[in-house]
Amino acid sequence: MLNREQALVGVTAHELFHLLQWHERTRKPFDRPEGHTVWAQNQLAEKFQANRETLMAEWSKESERADDIVPVSGWQRRATKATENLERWQRKFKLAQTKVRKLRARVHYYHRRQAALPGPIFNQRSASAFLSKELDSFCRKDSKRAAAECQFQK
Repeated sequence: MLNREQALVGVTAHELFHLLQWHERTRKPFDRPEGHTVWAQNQLAEKFQANRETLMAEWSKESERADDIVPVSGWQRRATKATENLERWQRKFKLAQTKVRKLRARVHYYHRRQAALPGPIFNQRSASAFLSKELDSFCRKDSKRAAAECQFQK
């Protein structure tokens, strides 16, 4: 019959071994890993039993840091979180400004490159104006019948 401490150590070892299997992904979906975990549980229980007195003395000590811990109120936690969020968003803001500056420079580069190209550059408005001028010149050069057709098309 195990005493209470041995049972607690055994169950803890058993569950920690399950976590280790999950973390290392050694457990398969349809695997029955209880044999391995029971083995680990027994190994740790034996080690605990060998060093029981030393471990129990170590675990029963009062924490030396208990007096150093100062409870933090809710508003202090929220203030800290707000400060951290502000710093994070200011960093994102700086990154966004840099990104916008670089994109503006790229757009300016392509505008200069487009302006340097020979010949007309057509966008939708300039293309329609160009076609309208060509149609008018065609109608002036052609006969009366062609002029009538051009009037009909407009």
